[in-house]
Amino acid sequence: MAFLALKNIRKSYYLGKEEFPVLMGINLKFELGEFVSILGESGGGKSTLMNIIGGLDRNFSGEVIVDGKKLDHRQERTLDNYRRDTIGYIYQSYNLINHLTVLDNVKLALDMTTMTAQEKTQRAETLLDQVGLLDQKGKYPNQLSGGQKQRVAIARALSNDPRVIIADEPTGALDSQNTEEVLQILNQIAAQGRLVIAVTHSQHAA
Repeated sequence: MAFLALKNIRKSYYLGKEEFPVLMGINLKFELGEFVSILGESGGGKSTLMNIIGGLDRNFSGEVIVDGKKLDHRQERTLDNYRRDTIGYIYQSYNLINHLTVLDNVKLALDMTTMTAQEKTQRAETLLDQVGLLDQKGKYPNQLSGGQKQRVAIARALSNDPRVIIADEPTGALDSQNTEEVLQILNQIAAQGRLVIAVTHSQHAA
């Protein structure tokens, strides 16, 4: 049984009464340990699909099955728990908080856990070490390169030990060298037994 399955996912946007279908019956299965790329042009519905998988979009038809159970998008608490415990997000624009240090940006995602302050620091330092940035933990985002910012974002996405990582254009703002480094890290994350789903319009990244 697939860890994550999409069954007949359909989604349309409306301008007045005019319907613009974006997703027209998507059926996909994903397994833990896979690194999957969803390739397509801008406006093709990639991010919409990721928002449905990530529990951010509830206005669609079809089913999202997680670990054998249907995800009920009508239950806000269920979605909150799902987003907190199962999903980690990586964005093209990093979404780091500029007035927080690198370490504090990663620790921020642990605020909803029951960890002690010391445990949060240890967890964040372990993740920064994993992405090769432990020596940069006291710096601020504006002191980092684009590739370094994305690696901080990856560490933050891993902080709650999610089983699924959703990466929306993770290399879209990076040069070729940093692109290769980030893709290598994502590949290692999948090899650890997580499902990594990357949205991209780049044939090379895919």
